[in-house]
Amino acid sequence: MFFHNKLNKDYSRNVKLDYVYSFMRYFDVTSAIWVLYMGFRGMSLFEIGIAEGVFHVTSMIFEVPSGAIADLFGRRKVMIAGRLLSMLSAIMMLNSTTLWMFCLSFMVSALNYNLNSGTEDALVYDSMKASGIEDKYLKVCSRLNVIIEFAQGIGTMLGGILAEGSFMYVYMMDFVLSAVSIIPLLFMQEPPVGDLKDNDEDDRASQKELNQSERNKEKVSFVDHFKTVFHILKESPQVVKIILYYPMLSAFNAVLYFYSQEYFAEFNFNKIQISTIMLVSSIASCLMVLQSERLLKRYASRLKYMISIIMGVMIVLCAVPGKYLVIVFFVISNMCHSLVEPLESSSLNSEIPSEQRATIISIDSMAYSIEMILAFPVCGFIAGYIGLARTFIILGSIELLTVTAYLLWKKLFNCTPIVEK
Repeated sequence: MFFHNKLNKDYSRNVKLDYVYSFMRYFDVTSAIWVLYMGFRGMSLFEIGIAEGVFHVTSMIFEVPSGAIADLFGRRKVMIAGRLLSMLSAIMMLNSTTLWMFCLSFMVSALNYNLNSGTEDALVYDSMKASGIEDKYLKVCSRLNVIIEFAQGIGTMLGGILAEGSFMYVYMMDFVLSAVSIIPLLFMQEPPVGDLKDNDEDDRASQKELNQSERNKEKVSFVDHFKTVFHILKESPQVVKIILYYPMLSAFNAVLYFYSQEYFAEFNFNKIQISTIMLVSSIASCLMVLQSERLLKRYASRLKYMISIIMGVMIVLCAVPGKYLVIVFFVISNMCHSLVEPLESSSLNSEIPSEQRATIISIDSMAYSIEMILAFPVCGFIAGYIGLARTFIILGSIELLTVTAYLLWKKLFNCTPIVEK
C-alpha cells in the first residue's frame, strides 16, 4: 500500500499516529445522548439495559477470537475493519425504531469494539518494544488517556449541542468521524512481535523475518494459539487476578456514567447541560490521569483499593437530593475511574508476551463484558421499580462490600494482594 512504507523501521512513529487515531476514535458525539435517544424512540430503562446487555454478550463471544485474529493476521488491518463497522453502526442506530433493531445495531457496534479493544494496546506496546522504549509505556498510556478524556469531553459537548437540534445530526457526525479516523491507521506500520533485545537495525530486521515466519505458521491453527494462551493464564495467576479485579471497577462506573444521562434529565437538565457535566467530568479526569505516575509511585498497590472505595462511596452519594451535589459526586467517581485504565494496562502488558498480547487483553475485555451483561440490564430493571437514586445506593454498596470483604479476607489469611504492580 502507498501509505505503508516498509523501509521505515521507526515503529515509535505508530505511537504518535495512535495519539491522533485515539482522539478521532474517542471523539464520541453519542456517548452523552444515546440513552436519551433510545428513550426518545420509546425504549424503557429496562429495554435500554437489554440492548446494552446484547452489546456485551456479543462482545463476550467475539472478544477473544477478534484478539486472536489481530495477533495472527495483523493489528492494523483489524482496526481498520473496526472503523468500517463503526460507520455501519451509526447508520443502523439512526434508522432503529424497535428494540430488536437497536439490539442489531448494538451487535455491530460490539464487533467494532472487539476489533479495537486489546488490538490498539497491543499495537502500541509492541511498537514501543520494537523501538526499545517499552519502559515508557505507562507514560504513553497516561498521555493516551488524557487524549481520550479530552476527546470524549469535547465530543459529548458537541453531541449535546447537535442533539438539541436533532438526534439525526449526532449520528451523521458519528459516521463522518468514524470514516476520518481510518486515515492515521493507513500510515501505521505493523510492528514485529516477539522479544527484541536490542535496537540494532540488522538484528531487528532479522527478528522481524523470523517473527513473520512464525506468524505464518500460527495462521494455520487457531487451536495452537489458544493452547498457548491457556497455558499463560494457567501459569500466571497474576494475570488472572488483574483480569478479575479491574473490569469490576469499570463496569460499576459505566452503569453510573450511562444511566446518569437519564438521571440528570430527571433533575430537569437539558441535553446541552448534561453534555456540559460530562465535559467537566472529562476535564477533571484528564487532570487526574496526569497524576497517575506520581500517585502509583506514592501509593503502589494500595492505589487500586483507594480508588475502589472512593468510587463506591461516590456512587452511593449520587442518590442525595441536591442536583449540584450529585454533579460533584459524579465527577469525583469518574476522576477515580480515570486511573483504572493506565493501572490496568501497565500491569497487564508487563506480564504477557507479544505473540498473545491482543488475545489476552481481549480476555480482559471479555471479563468486563460479563460484568456489564449482569450489571446493566439488572440495574435498568431495578431502576424501573425503585428509581435510579436507590439503584445507585445498591450499586455503590455492592462495590464497597466487595472490596472491604476482600481486604478483610486478605488481612485475616495473609493472602497475596490482587495486583502487585
